[in-house]
Amino acid sequence: MTPGAEVPADGPERKVSPFTPVGLVEPHARMLKAPALDQKLYKIMSLANFERSLTGQYLHFTRIDKFQGDPGDGAQPPKDRAANVIPKFEKAPDFSASDYYDKARTRTYALCLSQAATRYHWKTYGRGEPAVCVVFDFAKLRNLLNETIQQRGALIYDGIACEQIFSINYGVVEYVDAASHHVNVEHLRAPEAYAFIKDKRFAPDQEVRITLSAFGLGDFALNDGSYLPFRDYLQLGFSFHHAIKTGIIHGLLTPPEADEGPLRDVLERVRIKPAESASPG
Repeated sequence: MTPGAEVPADGPERKVSPFTPVGLVEPHARMLKAPALDQKLYKIMSLANFERSLTGQYLHFTRIDKFQGDPGDGAQPPKDRAANVIPKFEKAPDFSASDYYDKARTRTYALCLSQAATRYHWKTYGRGEPAVCVVFDFAKLRNLLNETIQQRGALIYDGIACEQIFSINYGVVEYVDAASHHVNVEHLRAPEAYAFIKDKRFAPDQEVRITLSAFGLGDFALNDGSYLPFRDYLQLGFSFHHAIKTGIIHGLLTPPEADEGPLRDVLERVRIKPAESASPG
């Protein structure tokens, strides 16, 4: 992706903006509640997805409007939406703040973790399949991911290194009454504010999110003039082997009373020694 990758105009003679909004590290840290630095974070996933992540060396981020179970995930609460349709952009009078938030939502991806791994979490996220819980050291994970985001060319699209357009943020999810909650009470907030609130019925999740989000205006064009699509997921490069050896991954857990054999089989196939995957003690 070249400088000037944001393209606000359509048509055969596309006018390219003279800048590309590049990704930043924790630009919205002040408005979010980050986990404590010594917090352990828990990610429960199927063994099949775990093995794919190990062999592919990535962390899987899902576009927040594509999450299953909550169609309102990352969306403006009804009362905010009613207010956000009023402000318009000076150079785009038909484009409201509400439109901007909706578009930003389609460019925001999240890795969802929990602050605990209880029977509730295993039942909800294990879904009855052979599963594993990856236990992360938050401070070490945060340092590694921030370093990754700062690298130029960290964004790969169809094998091509592009300008890194995604900003990374960390936050504990706030559980609210979505029907009555207001975010934009006194002034318009950054779109990321919506990515860290959920309806109170999901409070048992005790969720922490890591988000990757791109600028919510205009479009991003590649060298051939085509627009960069924002697909349903992103894969952020991540070496599980390195993370285990350096303590970024604190341990691996299996469900209560579950047979550990399937996990040992996966670790053997990806050449991770059992001692390297010892559960937290």
